[in-house]
Amino acid sequence: MEGDDLLSTEEQRAHELVEGLNSKRSETDNRLDKDVVESVNVSRHNCFKELLELYQDKRISQSKLYLHFKGEEAVGHGVSRDVFALFWEEFVTNYCEGVSQFTFTISPNISLHDYVTLGCILTHQFILTGTLPF
Repeated sequence: MEGDDLLSTEEQRAHELVEGLNSKRSETDNRLDKDVVESVNVSRHNCFKELLELYQDKRISQSKLYLHFKGEEAVGHGVSRDVFALFWEEFVTNYCEGVSQFTFTISPNISLHDYVTLGCILTHQFILTGTLPF
């Protein structure tokens, strides 16, 4: 609030943690293979399946990745954030339980390897965009 210049100890600690996390993200982003830049078109209607298949190739998570929606002209980090948001929205809708907090449900439609791939997607999303789902 205006005039509230002093932060509580918890707020200071939270700011320090966020700064440290963003610093590590930036360092990792700088180490991504700059020679391998992937530009991938993703369907809005099949985003979950397409990204899950894309990340089966482990080289994807070691490269710069630019995501675009098929048939749309928008480009940039905002589009990548939208693609990841749509991916996680579909994942939560179809494979999680809960209202304000979500837990994974074990589904025969997702293999153990797919859950590892979900972790790769989550990590790469944070490195590329600085965002996490929800």
